[in-house]
Amino acid sequence: MSSTAGLATGIVVAVLCASTPARQAGDPTEIALAVNRAIARGVENLRRGQLADGNWSGQEAAHPGGMTALACFTLVKSGVRPKDEAVARGTAFVERTTFKSTYSQAVRLLLYDALRDPNAWRSSARAAVAFLVEHQDRATGGWAYPDGGVDLSNTQFALLGLRAARRLGLEVPNDTLVRAADGLLRYRDGDGRRWWADGGGFRYWTAREPSGGMTAASLAGLAVLDQIAEPASEVHALLRKHAKTLEASEEWLARRFRVDGNPVGVASWTPGFQFAYLWAVERCAGLSARERIGSHDWYSEGAAWLVDQQKPDGGWGAWTDDTCFALLFLRKATLTESDAPLPSTTPAVARAAVVPPPGPKPDTPYLADWCVAGPFAGEGVDLSTPPFEPAKVRVREKQKVGARVFERPTLKTSGWTDLDVATQRSAEQSLWLLGTHAINKSDQPFDVELWLTVEDGWSVWLDGRRLSFERRVMAPIAESVRVPFALAPGEHALLVIVEDLYGAAAFGARAVAPGGGPLGEKFAATTTPKAKQ
Repeated sequence: MSSTAGLATGIVVAVLCASTPARQAGDPTEIALAVNRAIARGVENLRRGQLADGNWSGQEAAHPGGMTALACFTLVKSGVRPKDEAVARGTAFVERTTFKSTYSQAVRLLLYDALRDPNAWRSSARAAVAFLVEHQDRATGGWAYPDGGVDLSNTQFALLGLRAARRLGLEVPNDTLVRAADGLLRYRDGDGRRWWADGGGFRYWTAREPSGGMTAASLAGLAVLDQIAEPASEVHALLRKHAKTLEASEEWLARRFRVDGNPVGVASWTPGFQFAYLWAVERCAGLSARERIGSHDWYSEGAAWLVDQQKPDGGWGAWTDDTCFALLFLRKATLTESDAPLPSTTPAVARAAVVPPPGPKPDTPYLADWCVAGPFAGEGVDLSTPPFEPAKVRVREKQKVGARVFERPTLKTSGWTDLDVATQRSAEQSLWLLGTHAINKSDQPFDVELWLTVEDGWSVWLDGRRLSFERRVMAPIAESVRVPFALAPGEHALLVIVEDLYGAAAFGARAVAPGGGPLGEKFAATTTPKAKQ
């Protein structure tokens, strides 16, 4: 194994303050107790998901056995004993499965390593290594889906599998590692001349914008290569040659770092692959023994966020692998040995209910009276600098706004509206402006929660003051944006700028009291307030 200076001594060596503040981590003791409870509940969630034949269902057609190997690996890394019934049945299913993809073969090796009995699994592990070596793309040094092109996601898992193989005492050809190191570096954004990048981040495909998940995973992958390559390998020469550029990648991750979203490009983020991103952060920081990324305590902040996001059934996200990735982060699985005990909790604590976040009551109607202008498209149009001044916009039908005019299309009262359809106009990578008047009919201020259904980014303004701004991308169309504010007596101009990158220009808005209840007759939202009638 190599101990070359540079990546092996710390992959995140240059740090900057992140531009987006993360959720506060809270009291360390309180977080530690909450993490213990969350791990116990997550383990029980995985147990309940196992089928009678020992399998965990997943994408069996493309990655047979992969989800079962990942679930078993996660259970063992979470402190469950290898002889535990669930692990034993799952491992037996893995052994009788024919593996055929990079993902599943790599996780299979992770599981064998975690079981800590190399002799028992050496034959199967050797077959998995042979598969990964054979299926490496010789031209790019990366790995691909069985029926697709090379990408960084498959490649990161292949490297994790090869690291596990070396820990099992198996040989990995030097040529495989050299090609992988050279190939990984090709996915780094180096010049920053594209609109979505400023240099340094790593991309899923070479044509995509860089992301936090791929950057953390790639830095972790390069650290893996530095660890498992023999001392005389060209891998170390490559890493020394690119040391300065990799410092820029580390700075990119530090500037973008946040735990409540996967950073994308210059200033955007996505909820997509959020849990995989956090596990990549854990690997990147764990392999370099870093307690901080930039100004952030990556573990405390990430753990606090995950505890808050755990569902009532003990899982995370929408899929079994989301729960696995969350547990692997919480357990610091990269460096935690598999026989570390599972945190003890009482059954009452382990089954404690999680209060779901408040939202509008189901029968709350959507606000439908809006003036709409758009789409605003073209070079230079950007959510942070729209082609009009929000503080100076007057909400009135037929009022000119930049190069557009306010109109009053019919919006739905029972769900979100596709503005492309409502206006019979559309443009990709564009902005829409919606305006109405929020009216407090009482003589006292009261609190309002505006809930938005949008797909991409948004910017919300009240009386010329910006209340909320997020450059989100690749998100599901869901009522997930909460904008709280105090509404003084009288009439107030309310503006929402919606970013539409691709597909439907989704928009929906509902106004409720804190906790989701109705505001009653004291509130109204209209494009023709009394003062204008």
